[in-house]
Amino acid sequence: MMSRFYTIIFNLIQVGLVHLEIFSLTAPDSLQFSNVGGKVVLPCLLSPSISAVDMEILWSRDERKIFHYREQKEVTQGIHSSYVGRTHIAKAEITLGNVSLHLDNVHTVDEAVYTCEVVSKNWHDSKTVRLKIIALGSIPLMSLAGLQKNGILLYCDSKGWYPRPVIEWSDRKQTNLTGQAIYSEELDNSGLYNVQSYLQVYEENKHELSCIIKQGEHELQSRISINEDFFPRVSAMTVVLGILLPLSVLAFMVMTFTALNFKNKVKAERQRAEAEYDEFSQRLGKYIFYVYTGKDPVVGFFVDVCVFDDLISLSLCYNSSLTKRPLLFAYKCKWYQG
Repeated sequence: MMSRFYTIIFNLIQVGLVHLEIFSLTAPDSLQFSNVGGKVVLPCLLSPSISAVDMEILWSRDERKIFHYREQKEVTQGIHSSYVGRTHIAKAEITLGNVSLHLDNVHTVDEAVYTCEVVSKNWHDSKTVRLKIIALGSIPLMSLAGLQKNGILLYCDSKGWYPRPVIEWSDRKQTNLTGQAIYSEELDNSGLYNVQSYLQVYEENKHELSCIIKQGEHELQSRISINEDFFPRVSAMTVVLGILLPLSVLAFMVMTFTALNFKNKVKAERQRAEAEYDEFSQRLGKYIFYVYTGKDPVVGFFVDVCVFDDLISLSLCYNSSLTKRPLLFAYKCKWYQG
């Protein structure tokens, strides 16, 4: 009997609330969405479930209007340009007190706190919903990027993440190698993160390496095993050549410098001797012979001078104290008046 009485009282209260248009809004505190580029519905319901056809409905974020319903029609004036044509509410559901917002073509920039506000003649209420965007990227792709010194360069990349993920490297012993890696990232047109990382690997880590992408509770991982044949080797011959080649270059430079220095000295001596020949010819009025008496493999001919009274005395040059080498031929014989 009492339970029936309470039921009647409750129904009378509900009828009174409906008549007075007194209500409250219900909505989840947060909503997680993972289909970037798709559609999402931000729930907002009147309680009790009374019609909101004649009420004003306003959705906003960051003090910007993104949807406005008033006098039984949608109002586009004052709506933020980035939401024009992307928002609506189901008109068939308004009579049931459902004023949930339908948002199309969702991107990462749509992550925000949204406010649902409903105003009647006698009452108003509001409720907030936090929209969280989650995008899980691709499985990490590992590849060999090249050879460097005594190791190899590994490359790992993954695309389509939001929010920003973390890349970690480890070996078979679970040693964290992330500190030795180089990290980079870029945003695509949808606001998703594409991440890349490079790691130089040495032979002691060759057995197995893992590239791990972490985002909150989510984790994707790839592994690669590297054969020792991938690592560059330095042969004994390479070591020997590395030592001998610089020494050979140095020896060649020393020999070249010595030869040029000797050639310059011989040239200076030849110029000095020619000056003396002219002086002898002016004083003695004799036959002057430039006599070549030998050959050097680097700088050419050695030169000695013999001074004669006449051509017959040329034979004396063989035993002259001025020459110590065999006579090859005489050059530049002249007669000078003394």
